[in-house]
Amino acid sequence: MIKTLPVGAIESELQGVVIFGLDAISHIAEQLGLKPDDLVAQYSGVSVPIMDGHNEFQVYKSGVVQEDGSLRTVVTLGGDLSSIARFLTSDEQTLDEFVKGHPDYCILGEGEFFNDELYAEIVKQYEQTIKVVP
Repeated sequence: MIKTLPVGAIESELQGVVIFGLDAISHIAEQLGLKPDDLVAQYSGVSVPIMDGHNEFQVYKSGVVQEDGSLRTVVTLGGDLSSIARFLTSDEQTLDEFVKGHPDYCILGEGEFFNDELYAEIVKQYEQTIKVVP
């Protein structure tokens, strides 16, 4: 089974969804005299904290086949599905889980004391573990 993390649900009587970046939401909230979190909460938005290192998130719509043969539309942020080798399975760790469970996590540091080299090494170790198909 594919590992998923529910982040919320968006209801729309118009049967569509519009995605804004946090920069745009912050600007809109400022214009309305609100804090970004308050704006999202007031209008039942779903915050999805993701980072891709490029400050640009490509949005792709794809079709996936359900176990019963029906087709469902999915939207991905940050990457084209054509380059995906596989999805994480429910018994595999996410990168965040792997890092927090790593023996060197306690010496990783925070803020200005964050050890970028150690983090890069931990990420490499993680990437090696997930290349193996379960």
